[in-house]
Amino acid sequence: MEMITDSRYLVRNFLTENLVKCAQDTPSNRVLDVGCGKKPYKALFPNAFFYVGIDISSILADVKGVGEYMPFRNKIFDTIICTQMLEHVENPIKVLEELNRVMTDNGVLILSTHGFWVEGHERTDYWRWTLQGLNKIFKEAGFNIIWSNSMKPFPSFFQLVSLFLPSGFIGKLFQMLVNLSAPILKEFGNRGPNINVVHILKATKGHSIDEKT
Repeated sequence: MEMITDSRYLVRNFLTENLVKCAQDTPSNRVLDVGCGKKPYKALFPNAFFYVGIDISSILADVKGVGEYMPFRNKIFDTIICTQMLEHVENPIKVLEELNRVMTDNGVLILSTHGFWVEGHERTDYWRWTLQGLNKIFKEAGFNIIWSNSMKPFPSFFQLVSLFLPSGFIGKLFQMLVNLSAPILKEFGNRGPNINVVHILKATKGHSIDEKT
């Protein structure tokens, strides 16, 4: 759980809330976590027969590898999660094609990625996305987005401000104020520039339902 004084509290809280929602709506027996890191969301799938994490460097990964070339047979996973990874891969469409290949025909992909964000926060940092762009590459890879949600402009703005606050005691006080204020101010809606620091979506191989919050 993120501390209220953490600089990435808002974006991680947004992701957790939406991933919980997606997991509850998605019965999952065989789960693949692509770019799994420390597997922070494994607990959201307690009924999975098996939960496999693939990552290029994490010591907690069950399989070492990259998203463009995964050593799994076709149509084996009914749920795939991929959080904050698509912006770091060299070939995002190839990754999506691989996810499509290893997912069952009735399976579900849950994916999150950055919209507007600072550069260079990881060793490889190639891409930023709009929902329009995500729709385009998902269709090219054989997916249809059936649900999506983006972090609203006011919380997104405050999240970006948080990244520049100092780390000392005074900075932590400001950080706490920012993190407490952002959820209240999001009620102002989408006034001003459409800034979204993160997108999360659910996709299938079937026809598009075209739901959006």
